[in-house]
Formats: sequence, structure tokens, C-alpha cells
Amino acid sequence: MVRFKNRYIIARVLFHDKKPTSEHMLSNQLNLEIESAFGVCGAREMCPSVQVKYYEQKYGSNVVVLRCSREDVRKVKLCFENIERVEGRTCTMRAVAVHGKLGSLKENVLEKIGRFAVNGEDGDEEEEKKEEKRRKVRRKVEKAVEAMTS
Repeated sequence: MVRFKNRYIIARVLFHDKKPTSEHMLSNQLNLEIESAFGVCGAREMCPSVQVKYYEQKYGSNVVVLRCSREDVRKVKLCFENIERVEGRTCTMRAVAVHGKLGSLKENVLEKIGRFAVNGEDGDEEEEKKEEKRRKVRRKVEKAVEAMTS
């Protein structure tokens, strides 16, 4: 029996109107984009392996973790970055990193979320406040990532 070899894509979603959306809507839009790019047969092959595992929007970082098969990483990245609208709202999506193991994924997600949440929102805060905010975000996200990986 051959095991299913996953890859995890860390990506960032930036909505131009700054309103949050749901994990479910991102997943639906990704599946529609896969179907429009690769047709019904391509979507049937790819969509069962593609899953939005985690979407963080509470702290302003808008980091998404996608799971897909090893063979479909490039196709999923292409489709994800081609999404221009979710729920009729314009957005920009960028893949940040790809990982094969949950351990390296976890470290990188925590780093990216902390950096995006602190640096992306408040550029005028003092360094101590930024560091405290980073620690706070890291603790909360560690719990969420633990729940995602278990």
C-alpha cells in the first residue's frame, strides 16, 4: 500500500476592502478555479487532494495553509494565485512557501503569521509593543496550528 504524499502550501490572502471571509468560501473558489483551468476531468483528479487546512484572519495576517498531493503542487499554486475575486470582492493571493512535513510547516506558519500580523498592521508602534504583540499572536496561533495538525 502506498501512502498519500502531501505537500502544504503557505499562502497569503489580501482583500482590498479588508473584510474577512470564510475558509469555506476560499475552498469553493479554489475548486472553481481548478475546474476552469483544468476542466472537469482535471478537477476530479485534483480536488479530492486539495484542502484548505487553516485560514487565519483574526490577527490581520490572512495566512492560508493548503494541503495537496505532491504531484499537484504547481497546479494548485497556479490556480490559487489566479483567483482575483472571492464573494465578489477583489483580492490578491500569493504562495509564500511549500513544505512536506508538518514540523517545518508549523515553524514557518508561526513565523509568517507573527511577522505579517505585527509588521503589516502597525508600523508606528514601539518595538516593545511589537514584540509583546508577536508573542501574544504566537501563543494563540500555536494553539490553532496544534488543533489543525492533530
